[in-house]
Order: sequence, then structure tokens, then C-alpha cells
Amino acid sequence: GWEVFNGRDPRDPADTAPIDGAPISAGNAHSLMKLPDGSVLAWGENGGGRTGLGTTEGCQPTVARVLGLGGQGFLGNVAAVAAGYEFSLALEAGMTEAAWGRNGYGMLGDGTTALSVVPVQIHGEEDAGFLSNAVMTAGGRDHSLAVLQDGSVRAWGANGAGQLGDGTTSGSRYPIPVVGEEGAGLLGRIVAVAAGCNHSLALDADGCVWAWGANGRSQLGDGATVNRKTPGRVLSPDGSGVLSNIVAVSAGNYFSMALDAFGGLWTWGYGADGRLGDGESTRRALPVRVHGVDDMGFLE
Repeated sequence: GWEVFNGRDPRDPADTAPIDGAPISAGNAHSLMKLPDGSVLAWGENGGGRTGLGTTEGCQPTVARVLGLGGQGFLGNVAAVAAGYEFSLALEAGMTEAAWGRNGYGMLGDGTTALSVVPVQIHGEEDAGFLSNAVMTAGGRDHSLAVLQDGSVRAWGANGAGQLGDGTTSGSRYPIPVVGEEGAGLLGRIVAVAAGCNHSLALDADGCVWAWGANGRSQLGDGATVNRKTPGRVLSPDGSGVLSNIVAVSAGNYFSMALDAFGGLWTWGYGADGRLGDGESTRRALPVRVHGVDDMGFLE
């Protein structure tokens, strides 16, 4: 199975370094970029203050530096960025997390539903203190995810389809734990997460994928179309086992993707417009491999 993810072993309590996330991220109509010096740039649509520049006016057609917490100075020491639909997230190297933009469902995690035009710190569980041990983060349409240094996952924001993975459909304005399979214990040994429109994915240290939330288009890859309020494993292509040897996951608008250790790319869910890359435009309830260029063989 997966021994190390991006230079960090999630099973080693002494290894607390943040996972070095992608330096760029795109939301619905805005973009983020993390610079080598730890500062963050933003540009694009600015509705709700999603670019973190202190205003909600119009758009930002050129690159600008994101302000610091509370609008003081500029955001710095950032290890990873994630753009949600109309909000933004940044994970600082000290493992604290900040957010800004629209917040109607509490996806900024600050205990409120008020938008913020500048970064605010994400609160801790039970709305106490601040989230301080996150190593990876992801933003969906109206919910957010974070992997903690112990390999567990926290989620906050909208939960109408069960995308927070706590066994309920009640939203949360601050991080809450994602439970384990069938609600037993907590989901653990997670090395990466991805947030889709209303569903969530998590990759564990063994290379297996967990999914929960909306499933009307089979975006959970469990062979069904029933929403899940707790995590379940994504099944293998024939449905007889589980998808394995996965090294990266991504969640889109009603569909999901996973990259395996051999260079194969798997997709499942809503296939309209050819988004699954399998030469068809139909829904896939189980993973299928993305085809190669000009529909020749498979992408690898």
C-alpha cells in the first residue's frame, strides 16, 4: 500500500509536516496561486470577496496579493491553497488554516455564515479555538475538508447530501469529524481529500478511495445512486472488490477521478459531455479507465 504521500508518512505521529499542496487552484470563476515565499495571489471574479482583496467589487482581471488575517498585511507562510466554488482556503505551514469569500453555509469554518472579504481563521471543533493541525485542505461548492496530522478528516459547511460524512444531513459552521464506515469510529489513515459539488473523496494510506455525499449521478463509485452520509469505499471496475493502488483523487461536478500508481486514470459518475473520457457520454456507476489519445488504448 501507500507508505508515503508527498514526502509525509501519515501513520508516523512524529511526521507532522504539512503536505505540500499544489501551488495553483481554480474555483468556479477565480484562481489562486501560492508563491515560493508563502504568499498567495488571486484573480478573477470577486463576488463575495473570494479573491481576499478586501472588497466585493466586480472582478480582479490582474493578479493581486491576498491580504492577511483581518486585512492586516498580506497572507504569508502558506503551504497549500484550495479554491472552492465561491470561496478560498489556505493552509499555513504552521498547520493553521484560513478562509475567505462567500459563507452562506458556513464553509469558511469561522462559526458564522457571514462572508469575509479578507482571510479569517478557521475555528476548531465545537467552535472552540482554531483548527491548528491540518496538513491538507479542499473546497467544494459549499463545503470544505481538511486532513489532520493524525490522518483523520474534518469537514464543515453544507451537508444536505451528507457530504460532511458525519452520519447526518445537518450543516456545520465549524469543522466536525468525518466518521468511519457505517458510522463506526472515525475515518483514519487518510493522506488526501477532494471536494466535489456535493460529494467528498478521501485517499487512504493503502491506496483505497473513500466517498460520501451526493450520489444521484453515481459519483461515489459504489455501483448505486443513493446518497451516503458516511464514507464507503469506491468499488473496483467489476464491482467485486475495491479500487486500489490509487495515488491521487479529484472531484468534479457530479463525477470523480483517481490516478493509480501505474499511470492509469479512472473516472466514474456523470458522463454527459464526455467528461469521463471513456469514449461515451453515459453515467458510470463503477470506475472506468480513461481512453488514450484519439480513443486508442488507455491513458497511461
